[in-house]
Amino acid sequence: MPYSSRSIPPNRPMSVWKVGSIVLGWTLLLTPPKVLAGVGDLPVINSLQAIGTMGHNFNQAGSSVQVAIFMINNNHANGFDITFTFANRGKFIHGANEIAMTSILLDKMGIGTLGNGLTEPNNTVVTLDGAGSWLWNPGATQTTETSNYHVQLKASWHHPSGILAGYYYETVSATISIGL
Repeated sequence: MPYSSRSIPPNRPMSVWKVGSIVLGWTLLLTPPKVLAGVGDLPVINSLQAIGTMGHNFNQAGSSVQVAIFMINNNHANGFDITFTFANRGKFIHGANEIAMTSILLDKMGIGTLGNGLTEPNNTVVTLDGAGSWLWNPGATQTTETSNYHVQLKASWHHPSGILAGYYYETVSATISIGL
């Protein structure tokens, strides 16, 4: 029955109904979302959201500069694995010019919850294979779900003297899978 055609009880003025509806609406808008699926519940949640960073200062050396952020949600008992793939194999490029990353680290950000039984990255060294990929396996079993857990990739590079100014970039892809 549409709201406009509902009858209002004689002992309740219309303003009470409107105020109640407004309070309920604001309560629903201000209530933070919760992950409702626990470990082992269906449906399986296994998601990864990413954001890259821009505007790095290549006029000087970089030391542990944030280059990407990832948010992870997972409720599978086997946890998750993430494969990071660097399209330029760890180099910022602009045409024929390149600035090689001298180190790449995966680090926790202190946001969200990593499932119990999994290991947080703590400036974990990322060693790329010949294809520019690296697998992060935080562990094989979690007893609580991973919820909105944030990690970051950080890179360092030497002072790039003698290169042309321009837009230098590296493309990082991340793929999440159920842990093995």
